[in-house]
Amino acid sequence: MMKQGYRPEKNSRKRKSGGSRGLSWPLLVWIVFIIVVSFAVSADAGLLILLAGLLFLGLRWALKKDREIAKRKKVKRSSSASQQLERETPASVNTSSGYGIEYVGPQSGERVPVKVAGVTFANGRRQRQTILREIYWRDKNYSGSVSVTLRPVEYEGKRAIEVWANEEQIGYIPKSQTDYFIENWNRLIECKDLKVYGGGKKETGEEISFGASFVAIFD
Repeated sequence: MMKQGYRPEKNSRKRKSGGSRGLSWPLLVWIVFIIVVSFAVSADAGLLILLAGLLFLGLRWALKKDREIAKRKKVKRSSSASQQLERETPASVNTSSGYGIEYVGPQSGERVPVKVAGVTFANGRRQRQTILREIYWRDKNYSGSVSVTLRPVEYEGKRAIEVWANEEQIGYIPKSQTDYFIENWNRLIECKDLKVYGGGKKETGEEISFGASFVAIFD
């Protein structure tokens, strides 16, 4: 139902006429000024004023277009960043450097790469190199999925963090990163992208040790 006293045609005419007056008066004054100068001074002076006015309008239009283009680019970059954040990664990947387990889900959070330390030592009679070899070849207990967990401990009177693959220890967080992990322990979400590399022999016949790396995700 239309409200009483509402007259769309008259109001719209008022708005249009008011808008045209706001745009036409400066233009009209400018044209009259050019004509007066042309007759009172010279045609050359009037032409110079005309060219100066056109140059001013051209610069104003160019600046407006630049602002619009910059705004569109900013919106496009924000949209691209959001789409990149929502992309998912495959569940697992086989590479020439070993077998990696990856998490399925959005890539988010702070990613901290870790190269596992102490991989050449033993867990009692069980050598960590043997464990890594089995992970590399997906053998025995490591033929299925492999999960990485961290366990804070004390080693030789100092704080340390053990790195475990399933039910066996494969090494430690490097000393250079231990303090950071302990201080941000409550922010730790998961460990992913386990990769085992190395193995084989050099040309001299010397065996190449296995190594391991993964990525820690912090909130």
